[in-house]
Amino acid sequence: MKPFNSKLIFDLLGPNSSQVLDSPEQIEDVMVVLNSLDRKEDFYKRLKVKRAKQIDNELARLSSQRNKLRDLIDAELDRSGFKTLSFPGIGKVSKRIKKGRWVIVDEEALIDKFEQELDPEQTDELIKQSKKIVKKNADKVFDAWAKTDDVPDFVTREEDGMSLSLTYDKAIGDLYEEVDSVEDVDSNSMEDMDSLEV
Repeated sequence: MKPFNSKLIFDLLGPNSSQVLDSPEQIEDVMVVLNSLDRKEDFYKRLKVKRAKQIDNELARLSSQRNKLRDLIDAELDRSGFKTLSFPGIGKVSKRIKKGRWVIVDEEALIDKFEQELDPEQTDELIKQSKKIVKKNADKVFDAWAKTDDVPDFVTREEDGMSLSLTYDKAIGDLYEEVDSVEDVDSNSMEDMDSLEV
């Protein structure tokens, strides 16, 4: 397994951060850090019960770093023309189309339309007792209406987008200690990073 590139992560997340990856191969190091950030974020969520304010700040920082790294991977995949890349011993990254969501603009008008056009049994599946729409079930009706071009004005559909999927290999656990040494990239100087043992 190749050595982990902590300088790259410092460059990506540090105070004078780069906004792009130089090659698809760098995605491997970014995936290692993303996996570590996910683990840390999970730990902090559980610890949050005891120390909510401090944890909120740390979760926001980790989330911001994770989003930035995911955006860098996404941009590099677009730039290099790859849809899927595998990094043996680390994991796999892939882009796929994410189906757009239905957005209810006027819930009351939609409830009225359901009650007028659907049979009572179907309406009961879509509307809760307090006259709230069961969104998961309603999406099927919206899809059917879209096929007949009968979608009312008070329902819109978000455009389909792309989603990024990261799958990690079990062997990535061996790299955790190495990644933890760059845990506070934004608070360390480059001199501190140079003194780290790998």
